[in-house]
This record gives sequence, structure tokens and C-alpha cells, in this order.
Amino acid sequence: MTQTRAKYLVEQLLSDPDNASAWDNRPASTEQKGFYRYFNLKVPKGLTHEEDAQLFIREYRRKLTDEDWGDYVAYGSMHEEINDPDNREDYGIKRVNLSLYRAALDELKNEGKRPSEFEDDLSPFVEKIIQMQPDIKNG
Repeated sequence: MTQTRAKYLVEQLLSDPDNASAWDNRPASTEQKGFYRYFNLKVPKGLTHEEDAQLFIREYRRKLTDEDWGDYVAYGSMHEEINDPDNREDYGIKRVNLSLYRAALDELKNEGKRPSEFEDDLSPFVEKIIQMQPDIKNG
């Protein structure tokens, strides 16, 4: 399917008010819930994607310093990067699940480290993960 065709079909679907309402009121995404968790905010029950999460994140973002926002962005991208097959091979580790990732990052934050410190060099972060879960190493 071409992008033009897909765009047309989406416009047709969302032109129906019921479909548009269902789309706007869908549950919040994993990433949106992760935003709440990262900043130690309670994820509200029944959190919707558009009306609740998107608006809240936009408003909360305005209160953050550039450094805090940079840490959050680094937090989001590092999980993908650490699980990139080439990077895992380089570090000699298995896939890092989200709970271990969060726990390692929390420990480093408690030690006064910031996620943005590891954006260019994941080695200290990987070392923390291995320290916490030694069996994550390959072989």
C-alpha cells in the first residue's frame, strides 16, 4: 500500500465521529505510561492516549529543565540501543528486559548518575546491568 492510499484510508476512517472518538480515547501507550513512571508519577486508572496522557505530557514537559528532558529522551533511546543485536554482541550480553533496564537505571540515578551520561557510552550502564544480573552475559 502506498503512503497516499494509506493516508486516504485513515482520513476516511477518522471522518466518522465514532471512529475519531474511539481513536482519541484509546488507552495510553506503553511509552506514555513510561513517561509517568520515569518521573515517579502515578499512572492514572483509565488513562487515555489523547485527552489525558498527551495533554499531561505536553504540560509537564514545560516544567522540566532541558537537562531533565534530555535525561528522559536518553532513557527512552538507551533501551532500544542496548538491545540492538550488534551492541548486545559487542557487550556479550543477552536481551535486557525492561524491568532490569529500569532497575539498573534507578540504581545509577541513586548513585547520582544521569541517563544522558550514558548516551554516548553504554559501557558503565552495561556493567551495572551485569553486576545486577550476572547471568545476562552470553556464554
